[in-house]
Amino acid sequence: MDDQIVWIIGSPKELDLPCPVRWVSSDKELPEKACFALALDLNLGHNYFELLAILRQRKPYRFTPIFYLGQLEEDDAGIFDGQLGKDSPGIALAIHERLSLIPLTGLLEDQELFLLSYLFTRSNLVIHGYLTPHSAKGIYFPLLQVLFGESNSFDEWSFLQNLVSRDLLSQEKLVDEIQTCPSCHSGLLNYKNACPNCHSINIQVQQFIHCFSCGNIEPSSEFLRQERLICPRCNAKLRHIGMDYDKPLEDKLCNQCGFYFLDAEIIIICINCSKNTRPENLVSRRLYTYKLTKHGEFLARGIEKKLQTRFSNFFEFIEFDIFFAIIKWQLKLTMRYKNLHFSVLALKIVNEEELLDELGLFHTEKVLTEFYERLRYVFRDSDLASHGENFVLFFLPMTDDEGCEVLLKRIQAFSEEQQLNKSEKKLIVHMGFITSGEINKSKQDAEYMIANLHSRIDRYE
Repeated sequence: MDDQIVWIIGSPKELDLPCPVRWVSSDKELPEKACFALALDLNLGHNYFELLAILRQRKPYRFTPIFYLGQLEEDDAGIFDGQLGKDSPGIALAIHERLSLIPLTGLLEDQELFLLSYLFTRSNLVIHGYLTPHSAKGIYFPLLQVLFGESNSFDEWSFLQNLVSRDLLSQEKLVDEIQTCPSCHSGLLNYKNACPNCHSINIQVQQFIHCFSCGNIEPSSEFLRQERLICPRCNAKLRHIGMDYDKPLEDKLCNQCGFYFLDAEIIIICINCSKNTRPENLVSRRLYTYKLTKHGEFLARGIEKKLQTRFSNFFEFIEFDIFFAIIKWQLKLTMRYKNLHFSVLALKIVNEEELLDELGLFHTEKVLTEFYERLRYVFRDSDLASHGENFVLFFLPMTDDEGCEVLLKRIQAFSEEQQLNKSEKKLIVHMGFITSGEINKSKQDAEYMIANLHSRIDRYE
C-alpha cells in the first residue's frame, strides 16, 4: 500500500510516529476504501469494543491493522494489533504483506475461512477465551465477537473445536474448564440440595439421636425432657453415648416427607433453558488458547491440495490384524454360545474427488467433518473400528440384521440431509454388512468375509 497513513479516531494531539497521521472524530469520516492502518483513542469514553466490531463488519476494514491509544482492559488485548507506537507502521506493513498472499475470492462469505485468514495475517496472534456471567454459554471469546458480532445462536466454543478437529487450529494452553447444560450448553447453572426421597428442596440440617433400647431415631429435640435425654417411644433414660444411644451420621431432615439422610441429592437447573439435570450428565467444556496450524495456514493461502480430514480423526482405530483376530475369536464363541451374535459393517465415501472438484478443498473438509461428527454418535462405545483400503470396518457386538438395517438408514439419512454449499451434489456413502449367523451358515473364513463386504459395498444403492 503506497499511502502509509495512520487514521486515528479521536481528539488531535502530538504523537511521535514515523509516518503521517490523519485525525477524524468518527468512523463515518474514514475513507470508503481500505486505509493502511487505523487507531482508536480509548480516552474519548466511547465503547471501543462496539466501535471496533462495527469497523470489522465493513468489508474494506475486515483485515485493516487497528491499534489503540490509551489504557486497554487486559482481556481485550487480542482484539487490537497493539498499542499505537513507533513500531506500529512496521506491524501494519507485515500484515499487508501477508494479506497479499491470500486469495480473497469468497473469503468474507465464510466465517471459518475468514478467521483462518485473519490469523494468518497476524502470525503471532492467539485466540483467548474467558469465563463470563454475561453470556448464556458462560464463555466468551473477544476476538470472535469483534469479527463476527454477538449472536445467541452462535456457539463460539463448538465453532473453535470444529476447527481443532480438522487440524486447522491447535489447542495451546489449558486455561479453565466449565460444566454446561447437556440440552443448550449454557454454563449458567443453579445447584440445589434436595431430599433424595421426594426431591423437595425444603430440607434443614438436624441432629438425630438413635435409642439403643427400642431403635427409635428422631431429632434430638424430641428426646429432651427437663434437660435430660429420654426416648419419646420407650421412655428409656439415655445417659451414656455409645451405650444407651448414639448420634447417626444422617444430619438432614426433609420437612416435606420426614425423610432423614446424610447426603442431599444435587439438582441442577439450567438458568437459560430451565431444564433439570444430574451432575453426572453435565457436559464438560475445556477452555484453551488457540493458534493457527500449518494446515490452517496452507488452507488460508490456498496452497493445500490434499484432504486432511479422515475417519481416524474421529474414531480410535485398532490394527487391521487385531480386528481380524477379534472376528475369528468371536466367530468361535458364537458357534459355542448360541445367544451370542455380532455383525460387521463396512462403509465407504465414494465421491470425495467429485466434491473436491466442485466445492474445493476447504468446503469438502467441512462437509466430511460434519458427516464424521454425526457418524460418531451413531456408534456405541462397545463398537470397534478398523480400516482397510479406502473403506472402514465396524465390529458391532450383539447386533443382528434388523439392528444393522436401522443403522444404515440413519447414516444414509443424515448423509443425504447435508447442505453442500448450495450445490446439488450430495455426499454419497456406500455401505454393507454381514452377520455372524450368515458367516457361520456359509462357513466363510474371515478373508472371504472381507471380499463379500467389498462386493456388497459396490452393489449398494
